[in-house]
Amino acid sequence: MRKTDEFYIFLAFAALFVGILSPAFPSTSNSVVIGNTGNVSTTTVIAKSGSIDDVQAAINAVHAQGRGTVIIPAGTFAFNPNGTAIGVNGQPCGVISFGGINIIGAGAGQTILQETVDPPTVSGYGCSMITVNGNNKLPFRISGIKFQGYTGKTNENSGANGLIVCGAWDYRVDNCWFDSFDGGAIVAENAGVNGLNRGVIDHCKITETYKQNTPPAGGWVWAYGVIVWDIAASAWNSNDTSLLGQYYGTYDVAYIEDCTFDQCRHAVSESQNGYYVLRYCNITNAVPRNYGSIDVHGFNNGRGCEAYNNIVTATLGYSGAQASWLRGGMSTVFNNTFVNCASGVSLYYEGGHPVYNTYIWSNTMQGGGTAFVNNAPANYTENVSYFLYARPSYMPFTYPHPLTLAS
Repeated sequence: MRKTDEFYIFLAFAALFVGILSPAFPSTSNSVVIGNTGNVSTTTVIAKSGSIDDVQAAINAVHAQGRGTVIIPAGTFAFNPNGTAIGVNGQPCGVISFGGINIIGAGAGQTILQETVDPPTVSGYGCSMITVNGNNKLPFRISGIKFQGYTGKTNENSGANGLIVCGAWDYRVDNCWFDSFDGGAIVAENAGVNGLNRGVIDHCKITETYKQNTPPAGGWVWAYGVIVWDIAASAWNSNDTSLLGQYYGTYDVAYIEDCTFDQCRHAVSESQNGYYVLRYCNITNAVPRNYGSIDVHGFNNGRGCEAYNNIVTATLGYSGAQASWLRGGMSTVFNNTFVNCASGVSLYYEGGHPVYNTYIWSNTMQGGGTAFVNNAPANYTENVSYFLYARPSYMPFTYPHPLTLAS
């Protein structure tokens, strides 16, 4: 094919995406052809394929220009991290990206990045498929991609992750599908990069379908959906109400909304000074191994969560199913529906920082179960550590989140 033919094919393809992604890249008027990665404009690169090498080359080309968009074409592509690429804080990955770079596929059912072998662990870390270092504090979007983990597992020792966003500022991860990761599908962390980690995960599907296979001896351990944490945790604040119902002006907060989860150990879990808002999500086939789908840790500066208008459906007949574990921190849990769960909201103490200033109200139980349990040996005091009525003057943050409305 002549270069001029490639040029016009690129223009047509880019024009198709402008209406979808604008204003992320407003123009393709300065396009050139490069031999390795596809076509480049001042703001947009179309990766030659969805392989690790081609996606990384496209990211590098955009990064050299400062910011822009990488488009990954439709197709199913082998995407096997081998542990040689090292992202943030020594964590291995397949591809390293940066703030300011959008990574856009053709749709979660059309652009499929697939692990065909179980990725290795390096220095105790499981490999992620993509890691984004947000140290430059530029916003970015990842959308329209299926991240397919290795499904032929005979154990769960690799701790593999789909996506890590680290030190990221106003990121959006949307309309993606994450399947079969035995670490976490998405990890949102600070890790001491720049003291920030703030963004939105919306309209994503997170599943662990490899667990439908015949389990190994002892059964599956089950893995996390979204993990929110700050490895370089700042000083714990026992009265940190500045986060309540807020987004702008905060840091280390992840909004997770309009997502679906299936067969996850914890759908969302927080520790080490992280904080999340989980709302309007549907969690199914939940907690069959007696783990709370909505989880807050107490050790390592557990900070808390806001969880409301979610539906959590446990495996029918599993008597130990608990919809949420609040093991520390300050949480606000209300207007959720818990189906087939032995308990709705369960309080625990696991060491470190206890539950405090936590409000729980208007949660509905379907199929039996107890809406609230104050577990021994914690035995928190009502109206001191927790309150079973609406939090005074509390107003949830705007729904849907403003970042989800940007084109």
